[in-house]
Amino acid sequence: MFHAQEILNPEDTRRFLISTRLLMLEALSKGYALTFYPASASPNGGIVRGEKGGKEIYFKSTTIASTPSYGVFAADNKALTYSLFAAKGVPTPVTKLVSSQDEPSVVHSMLSTYKKLVVKPVAMDHGDGISIGVSTKVGLSKAIAYARSASDQQESDVLVQEQVEGQEYRFLVVEGKVVAVAGRRPPCVVGDGRSTVKQLIHEKNQDPRRGDSHFSELTRIDIEDVARHKGAKFMNYVPVDGETVQLLDTSNLSRGGEAVDYTDVVSKELKRVAVLAAQACFLDGVAGIDIITDDIQTKNLDNTYVIEANLGPGIRMHMFPGEGKPRNVAKLIFKSIEKTARPVKGRIALIGRSEMINLPEHGVYDVPARIDTGATVSSLWASSIKETPDGLSFVLFDSSSEYYTGETVVIKDYGKRAVSSSMGHTQVRYQVKMLLTLHGRRIRATMTLADRSTQTYPLLIGRNVLRNKFIVNVAAGKPIVSKERFKRQQIEEMTKEV
Repeated sequence: MFHAQEILNPEDTRRFLISTRLLMLEALSKGYALTFYPASASPNGGIVRGEKGGKEIYFKSTTIASTPSYGVFAADNKALTYSLFAAKGVPTPVTKLVSSQDEPSVVHSMLSTYKKLVVKPVAMDHGDGISIGVSTKVGLSKAIAYARSASDQQESDVLVQEQVEGQEYRFLVVEGKVVAVAGRRPPCVVGDGRSTVKQLIHEKNQDPRRGDSHFSELTRIDIEDVARHKGAKFMNYVPVDGETVQLLDTSNLSRGGEAVDYTDVVSKELKRVAVLAAQACFLDGVAGIDIITDDIQTKNLDNTYVIEANLGPGIRMHMFPGEGKPRNVAKLIFKSIEKTARPVKGRIALIGRSEMINLPEHGVYDVPARIDTGATVSSLWASSIKETPDGLSFVLFDSSSEYYTGETVVIKDYGKRAVSSSMGHTQVRYQVKMLLTLHGRRIRATMTLADRSTQTYPLLIGRNVLRNKFIVNVAAGKPIVSKERFKRQQIEEMTKEV
């Protein structure tokens, strides 16, 4: 079975697709404790849970809790998408459905009406199975077969559309408002008069921003993919200096395409169309609306067409455009995610007599802590403690500890507390609030500072952290058995001497 995984720091986010990673980083920066629940062997096929201040949030990439199930249905099935568009008066290309039982001949008449056709599966992902510029019966049959082969649905229905002219743009709609607009251009290279297309692709792929699929700011161009679609002659062509050569017919970013930001120039009329399309498909949280138009500033919608509504749209095209102003849409989307936060109810975790603690604000992880239900307040090993004009200054642990970093911590808001030991001795200690994570929960807790160099555990977790959050099973946990045994032997020897 797959197990939940804690996301403790930015480094832990690197294995996720970039949209998920950007939202995770936003959550971490706001103090959320994150847990990832995988749904498959892929590290990206799951849901992220965040917890902070007794409330929890959930998101799956840019799909958030405010999106109703009807929105998921509408985005997953393009035939349903177009039905909803038609009902709301959203402008779309003329579209016909070819069912899995139909022959290509049922749409041959479209070839005589429209110069070119677009063929795509009813259910598709990242442009898989789409054919553009279909103009012959033979080509139409091949395109329909290709679309059916790319479908992961039992009923491999296909959509055939008139191919409309213009530039394609992605409108990012968040809570009924267009927050970013980007145009996508197919992958291309610019000739230098010496290099072949293949060599130019290789050179372009050296850009450090280009990586695998959706894990990086830009995607490497697959040389084999281009060769398969364009042929060997194309790959060996030497463009003249300054000549731009388009490599693929699609502008999909996952195949090496690039984005250009148009947010500041798009017309209000086009924004209204994008919002209408999102609302038609019940995408109340976050939607990616694809629009083809001949003028991004147009007020006349005669040549404007909505071609798709996307659930959980990628955001790297807006965050990292190849040209134009970057838009921090991760921050905007995360604000929407926070609006869906709900109180954590009835989730009390079972922990052992010792557990690993993280102090994420200070880069300290996996520190063993003793869980003590008899202690009122938690305690942290600190050294070089002194009051300064800037606040209370101290160093976590000391140089004898394997967890020592040498970092000087200064906290303005601090106090003092009288602490009594089990032997009846009372000591006045400084107390501060520190952020810690225990068993996936992120807690800002009061901790007294003490010299724990002679103690088995550098941290002690008391009732102020445990209350209403944890149940302690003294037979469980991660005790430092060897050190505990040595400590008992010391005590026994001291008792014998007495």
